[in-house]
Amino acid sequence: MVNLAQSNHYILFTSHTSNRAQLDWRKMASHLHLFLGLALLGSQYSFGHECPNAERGTDCATCISLGPDCAWCKYKYFDDNKSLRCGTRMSLREKGCSEKDIVDPESEHTVAEEGEKLNPQRIKLYLRPGKPHTFQVQAKLQRKQKPVDIYFLTSLSVDNSGIRNRAKDLAKKAIEGIYESNEELRINTIGYGLFGNTFVTNEKQRECEESGQVCKPQLYVTHSSTAPHNPYSPYHPWRGEGGLDALMQVVLCRDVIHWGQNDHIVVYATDDNFKLAPETETGNTETINSNICQMNNSLIRTTMRPPSMSELRKVLLENNIQVIFAIKDHLFKEYAELTSKLPKAKIFWVDFSDPSSAPFEQALKTFRTSLVLAHLSVPGLNITYNPLCRAFNSGNLQGICYLNGQEIKKSQTFNVTVSTESCVLPASFDIKSLGSQDNLTVELTARCNCECGDQPDPEFCSYAGNPVCGKCRCDEGHFGASCECSVSDDDSPCRKRQGAPVCSGRGVCVCGQCDCHRELMSANARFYGRYCECDDSNCAFSNGIICGGNGKCICGKCLCDEDYNGEACQCSTKVDRCQSPDGNLCSNHGLCKCNQCVCESVYRGDLCNECSVC
Repeated sequence: MVNLAQSNHYILFTSHTSNRAQLDWRKMASHLHLFLGLALLGSQYSFGHECPNAERGTDCATCISLGPDCAWCKYKYFDDNKSLRCGTRMSLREKGCSEKDIVDPESEHTVAEEGEKLNPQRIKLYLRPGKPHTFQVQAKLQRKQKPVDIYFLTSLSVDNSGIRNRAKDLAKKAIEGIYESNEELRINTIGYGLFGNTFVTNEKQRECEESGQVCKPQLYVTHSSTAPHNPYSPYHPWRGEGGLDALMQVVLCRDVIHWGQNDHIVVYATDDNFKLAPETETGNTETINSNICQMNNSLIRTTMRPPSMSELRKVLLENNIQVIFAIKDHLFKEYAELTSKLPKAKIFWVDFSDPSSAPFEQALKTFRTSLVLAHLSVPGLNITYNPLCRAFNSGNLQGICYLNGQEIKKSQTFNVTVSTESCVLPASFDIKSLGSQDNLTVELTARCNCECGDQPDPEFCSYAGNPVCGKCRCDEGHFGASCECSVSDDDSPCRKRQGAPVCSGRGVCVCGQCDCHRELMSANARFYGRYCECDDSNCAFSNGIICGGNGKCICGKCLCDEDYNGEACQCSTKVDRCQSPDGNLCSNHGLCKCNQCVCESVYRGDLCNECSVC
């Protein structure tokens, strides 16, 4: 059995957009990348960064998980009773924590193995959630050209002329075009495939319903080593929307197709649209899985679930397959979008009645002069490419350099940026240089824990524990900030109710009593109360001002000044603005609320002294 994964393969598809930059683009891009890196480093000390819910960061690991700008002070003698150890780097320095005692893990990488055509070939990446990391990859085109094996996959709707064998005509033109681009290139046509989906007519649907059956369109795929004659009537109705199923089968049925060790091109020709399964669809028991070869005696006739985009990318990328789509002009937009998401694929439109104008030679030239890095989708990771070449295409699925002249001989640089928002990371992923056997393996480690380098100091923890990142981690049976309390000194008196956080999460329990943190993140506020449940900053606002500026916030409730009431002290108890010239309130035609008249239905005006029907 031939291992397709160890071969280089192509499948025809056309259309790319080259971004024309100035000749010194590489230098400009490198300078820009350096500038952005320095700007990012400097921004660690900017005022714009925040550490949300820092009061929840009661240990280093929890603290740094609250946000990418959260840091921890590991200084043993930091006064936990006066300040929080968790906060931004700048806030910790303002509290007196020295730079050497601030724990703020960064994302970084080390090179574990270098390569020649693709360098490096293995790196170890340490990634902190919320902190993207960029590393550089140098890649070079494979200079030695292998022979090319071509497979032609054509929809029955295209070949259903009854007069000419259009699949054979298209194949002839493709081979001629490729020879025009390189006369010395060895080309082998290894097979032809025809595909189509049947229609379920209204009459057939009625028959199925009467018999209690479910009728679905069936996919037909035939394979032949020579140009086949369409075995069906030219008036037989076919649809070509199952073409991506057929494409998957051409790749998966490698024993039937007899893929070899050469480069491979699959020419996919159709005049119909395609179908993709949603990414969330895991399969249907009524349909056959499209990820397994279904060909029997060079024929497929079955009901099959369409592949999802990720499944199609995975099969093409793992087997190093590259594609060219030859389609009718009215479908160009749909197939162009599909092409942009597949590894090293091209697209062009063709008049199937006269395929002589199809630019196959341009497609092959683009394949041979395009340097593409791509990867399989990795759950929880965002990976983007920024090629530092003159003509390029960047994105989050692949990066492409379009090379000319002397550029083809030189290594090209790609900036690869990886980020995540969670600590759930895979063990590794591969970045492939398409059209070659070179891979870069990225081994991932999540930086979700702190490495503080504490030395044992049992005396600091009352000989009942040791410091971890500056705070005591107590031995079993002991607790307290300095492990000074034992289990006989239960912390239940520090919980407002069973299961509630100790000291409302705003302090520490010291031998049965809450010792509240002395500050909040807002200015001059503090926690207090038996369970540290009180603070003077979380009261109702009116007009954007706490307690409307007409009272004080005490333990979460507004204590209003004289002449004011309401939840936010927003209501004045005075009546001077409601008093009519005759001394009555609201002219006796309304009520005075918060020193404003609320008039009866037929009256209006500030003092309810106007009546439109009286």
